[in-house]
Amino acid sequence: MRRRDVARTLYYLARYKVGMLDIERALIGPMSWIAGRPEADVLADCAAWYAQEVRAYLVPAMVATVAAHRRAGHVTAVLTSGTRYLAGPVAADLGIEHLLVTRVVVRGGRFTGEVERPVCYGHGKIFWAEQFADAHGIDL
Repeated sequence: MRRRDVARTLYYLARYKVGMLDIERALIGPMSWIAGRPEADVLADCAAWYAQEVRAYLVPAMVATVAAHRRAGHVTAVLTSGTRYLAGPVAADLGIEHLLVTRVVVRGGRFTGEVERPVCYGHGKIFWAEQFADAHGIDL
């Protein structure tokens, strides 16, 4: 990663922390970087990263809490501004079936560099949560 990339990441992180992030603008760089890459490669990279760096942070209480909600008949979902490539492995480990995420456009097995709008961030999270609730007969 280049210094410029680190600086840009820190800039966007700071704007996020103070509630001033323009997510559409923030995605331009990462989406242009991923354009043309095979989806299968990204899936494999994210799965390996998750297994090596993240999985160890899941604690039994998390799994038990989600399981208790499922036993109670609750619909469980992950709602995140991340993509399914990042959220999918944790959802699978927790036994969560539904993902409400930022949707990255793939055609012919390769990323186009576009995301489906609205991005699952801020008002976009509300949009996708309402769409999901309507589709599943859930009263929010």
